[in-house]
Amino acid sequence: MNPDFQTGLREAISARSGRVRGRILTLVVILSLLAIGVVLLRRESSEGRVGPVGELKTNGEHWVIFRFDAPKPRAVSIGTVSVIGSNGTPEPTYPFIQDKHNVVLSAPDSGVPIYGLVQAGESKVFKVRHAGGGEWRIQLCLMVHLGFLKQYTARIKGSWRAKSLKVWTRDYVEKNYRIIESKTVRTIDAGIPDPDPPPWSPTDELFSLR
Repeated sequence: MNPDFQTGLREAISARSGRVRGRILTLVVILSLLAIGVVLLRRESSEGRVGPVGELKTNGEHWVIFRFDAPKPRAVSIGTVSVIGSNGTPEPTYPFIQDKHNVVLSAPDSGVPIYGLVQAGESKVFKVRHAGGGEWRIQLCLMVHLGFLKQYTARIKGSWRAKSLKVWTRDYVEKNYRIIESKTVRTIDAGIPDPDPPPWSPTDELFSLR
């Protein structure tokens, strides 16, 4: 066989092998990126998300309106709402006794409790005020309800242990809570109003009226 032909054949085979390896490497990279995207998307959809959607300013108070979007495949309940200020420490605000520093209310009807079942794919809107303003964000502690199969499995086990169907309507949640946070917002708030003057005491000076 002609040596030049053999050399050309080897070069052609080598070039073709290089192209094949390049295509395989490209395919591997694409599949890896797709897998990472699917994992991130599933993680986001399984936890839900919360973010600011508006603001309300009235009488020196600066409220931020947040919307919580429940994950599409699962129903969740909002356990607690905390405000994280400039010190980075979460300040539990709901359902604990609210002070004048942080207030969380449902919107538009403030009488509706924030705690409650948020069905899969649905949303809940509430407003938050951080007295004094500045940069802050909120943190939600979520109770994730079990999916269809695990939910009914848990109900069967619960009814079996209780030897009664009265507990069948119980709604079971995951053992571990989910924590999600909003992005940081900035508000200008009038702050906490001055406290009322202290009550009179016998040590105060007395003046007679003439």
